[in-house]
Amino acid sequence: MELSEIRVLHITNGLDYGGVQKIIYQLCLGTKDRFDKVIVASIGGVYVERLKKIGIEHITIPDIVAKNPSQILKTLLIIKKIVNDNRINVIHCHHRMAVFYAKLIGGKVKIIYNNHTIYSDKPIFSHYILKNINLIADGTKAKDNLVDFFGLDEKCITTINNAVDEYDGIEIEIPEISVERESGYFIVMNSARLHPQKGLSYFIEAAKILVTEKCKIKFFIVGDGPLKEELLDMVKKYNLENDVIFLGFRKDIKNTIKQADILVLTSVYEGLPLTPMEAFSVGVPVVATNIDGTKEVISNYVNGLLVDTQNPNAIAEGIMYFYHNVDLLTQYGENAYKTYYESFSIKNFSERYLDFYSKL
Repeated sequence: MELSEIRVLHITNGLDYGGVQKIIYQLCLGTKDRFDKVIVASIGGVYVERLKKIGIEHITIPDIVAKNPSQILKTLLIIKKIVNDNRINVIHCHHRMAVFYAKLIGGKVKIIYNNHTIYSDKPIFSHYILKNINLIADGTKAKDNLVDFFGLDEKCITTINNAVDEYDGIEIEIPEISVERESGYFIVMNSARLHPQKGLSYFIEAAKILVTEKCKIKFFIVGDGPLKEELLDMVKKYNLENDVIFLGFRKDIKNTIKQADILVLTSVYEGLPLTPMEAFSVGVPVVATNIDGTKEVISNYVNGLLVDTQNPNAIAEGIMYFYHNVDLLTQYGENAYKTYYESFSIKNFSERYLDFYSKL
C-alpha cells in the first residue's frame, strides 16, 4: 500500500496521559505528513488538545470497554460511520476491544493491533479476535505475551520498540529541586501515574529506610493519579513531608527528570516503559524493578540497576549504590544516552512504523 493512500483511524479507550497515549501521539506526528488522512477516536482526554495542535482530528466515541449490548451496537454504528464517511482503509487498534469492533465492521479495511502491555486475562477471547490480523508488539515481552499466552503465530508479529522524542534542550529551573540541590542533597525522582501498577508505596517505604539511615537525599514524585491522597497520607504517617515532595503532573517531563541525579522506577508490571527511555534521553541513569519489559531497556550495571520488585529494601540499596558512588553518574549517564540513541530514538521508531504500513 502506498503511504500517500493510507487513511488511518486509530482507536483507543481514552486519551488521558499515559504511555499508550503518548505512543499514539507520536505515531500521528510521524505519519500525518505522509498519509492521506489520520484520525483518532476515543472517549477523550488531555491528549485531544495536543492532537488538535498538530492538525489531527479527534472524534469522540462511547467507551469501547462497555459490555451493555445496546451500547455495543451504538458504538459499532458510530465507528462504522466514521470509517465510511472518511473512507478509512486502515484501522489501527490500541485496545483489544477496538479490534472486536474493527472485525465487526468487516470489509476491505486493514486491521492493525498494537500490543502495548503484558496481559494475563481473556486468552480465548483475545486469541479469537487477534487471529489473522496485522500484529505489532512494543517489545520482546509483549511479543512473547501474544505467542505464549494468546497462542498467536509469531511469524505474524512485528516487534517495534517504543520510543521517545529528543529532548528539546529547554532548561527551566524547578525551585523545589534547586533549593534542595543547593543545600547538598542527592536528588532521587520517581515519575509515574499514581496507580497501583507503578508501586509508589514501595518507593515511599524505601525513602523511609534511607531517611532513617540519615542519608542526605530528597525524594521527588512526579505525576498524578487515583492513589494521590493515599500516598500523601502514607508520607504523613511516616513523617516524611520534608523528605518526599510531590511535584504533581508536569508537561516538561524530560526537563524535570534532567534535574535529578537518578530516576527510580518501582513498577510491579510493564509492557515496554517509556519513563526510563525519557531518563536515558537526558542522560540520567535509572534504578528499576527487575520485571519483564523494563529489563529490555535497562542493562544492569551499565545504564542503571535492576532490583527486586515490591521490595523496599532492594530499592533502597539500589539508590544507595549511586548515592555512595556519585563519580559513576557521568559514566552511567553517557551509557544511558547511548542506549536511547541507538535503540529508542523517535527517528528509528517512525521509520519502522512507516515501513510496516507500506507493507500492508
